[in-house]
Amino acid sequence: MGPIHFVMKLLVFLFLFFKSAHCHKILVFSPTNSISHLISNGRIGDTLALDNHDVTILEAEFRVPSKPSKYAKKIVLGGFNPSVFDAGQASLTAGAFTGEESIWDHISYDTAFFDAFNEQCDAMLKMHKEKLEELAKEKYDLLIAEQLNLCGVGLKHVLKIPSLIWVSSCPIDDHMAYLLGVPTPLSYVPSVGEISVSDNMSYFERIMNWLEFYKNIRSYGDYGIQKTTEIFRKHYGPEFPDLIETARDADLVYVLADEFLDFPRPILHNTIYVGGFGLSTKTLTGSTDFIDDLAKGKSGIVFFSLGTNIDTVTIPEAVKRNLFAALSQFPEYRFVLKFDANDEFAINLSKDYENIKIVDWINQPILLSDSRVKLFITHGGYNSLLEAVNFAKPLLLMPLFGDQHRNARVAERNGFGRLFEKKTLMHTPVELVQLLKEMLGTQKYNEAATRIQKLVKSKPLNATERLWRYTRFLLENGGKLPELQIEGRKLPFYVYFNLDIFIPITVFSIVFPYLCWLVIRRCTAKQIGENRSSNGSPKSKRRH
Repeated sequence: MGPIHFVMKLLVFLFLFFKSAHCHKILVFSPTNSISHLISNGRIGDTLALDNHDVTILEAEFRVPSKPSKYAKKIVLGGFNPSVFDAGQASLTAGAFTGEESIWDHISYDTAFFDAFNEQCDAMLKMHKEKLEELAKEKYDLLIAEQLNLCGVGLKHVLKIPSLIWVSSCPIDDHMAYLLGVPTPLSYVPSVGEISVSDNMSYFERIMNWLEFYKNIRSYGDYGIQKTTEIFRKHYGPEFPDLIETARDADLVYVLADEFLDFPRPILHNTIYVGGFGLSTKTLTGSTDFIDDLAKGKSGIVFFSLGTNIDTVTIPEAVKRNLFAALSQFPEYRFVLKFDANDEFAINLSKDYENIKIVDWINQPILLSDSRVKLFITHGGYNSLLEAVNFAKPLLLMPLFGDQHRNARVAERNGFGRLFEKKTLMHTPVELVQLLKEMLGTQKYNEAATRIQKLVKSKPLNATERLWRYTRFLLENGGKLPELQIEGRKLPFYVYFNLDIFIPITVFSIVFPYLCWLVIRRCTAKQIGENRSSNGSPKSKRRH
């Protein structure tokens, strides 16, 4: 055997050894309810595949079409009616530019989104029963599933997968925190919902925050998750486990947020922040000619995108007019605006403005990586937040729903963004013009964005390393970490908050003094009565 042949055999042996040292079978469940979730779940699968795991992404095409993965294997479950999600998605952005906020918004909730998710989950279990039975034979070591709906969590039992990592696709959702027993002091931890508050709240804001938090618990837990459990029991019998308990017993919880892009808050030992994994700070190569053409003769580029969950046709025409009028006040900049291809009003309106370019799609990371992009006007979705910070871009934020309000407040709190009240665009462009002048005319937002980028990137363990190491750590220790799970996740509400102690003490503290007062009052009245009786007796009168 020649030396070259020996070296080749040795390299193959070492490759197989190291591959087998880390290789576990992992299934990532990815419902395509939105492009942003499809992207984040794809990143999880591809990043873990790079750590030599055998990763399969199980993609249920609930709404948007599947996209190829880079490194992980992918199984696509198709045949769904995407229009089922139309009402649910529309409910998320309804009234974003025109609605008036009221206290009722923090008490009531729309069930359309939960109903759509559960309808698609029901269809999946019915249409793809044979495929799921097939997958059960694969003997996966680990299931990774999201928090918005527990359809993925239920597959742990269907596919007989021993370990579960429950993922929050944004900062820890309120219902997750509640189910897991994560301490959430609502005096300074903003709810992840339809409320725009920072961690320094007024008295009224604390009331609204409390109402929003418990609304989210009722909508997700008491309604959405309970319905999902009922669906699994319909298909697999009444003894199918309660999905709330399955989620509570998750072996690890991954939060796709970064500590520096969230409000400081208490977390648990098995809660791992992995936001930003798989992102590179290098300038990305792509449609550079297109960007060169955009930047030609301009001081820079400003990018505008409200994400993929809003149909821009539904944005009021008055908003578009005032938006374009505001941007036209800055002819030295090129404004690249992402609007849907069927938004004829926006496309036709843009023809009147030399410095505005409409696109229906653009590679966002490639554009943001270009140094000529000076500002990103965004809805504040977490993927957009991460990508902007990854390339140190200041943000002007117009949140639409959910965690976007919270993300905008985080950017404002940490100095690299400003929240803009988009509803003013129904009436005037003046406020937007003033804010753009400030943000484009000062360096403080760029400096803050650069600082946040450095903090995120220079942490002792970056997000990718955390994702790799904690996944490995879990699987190399039997796939179970009961030592990190707190008893508080299973305690009743009244025990968790010690109400069974405080209420009796409070009652006793009020009732006992009151009873003492009654006794003293009665004794005093009796004594006074006796004295009066004694003073008015015949003997007393005769003495006089």
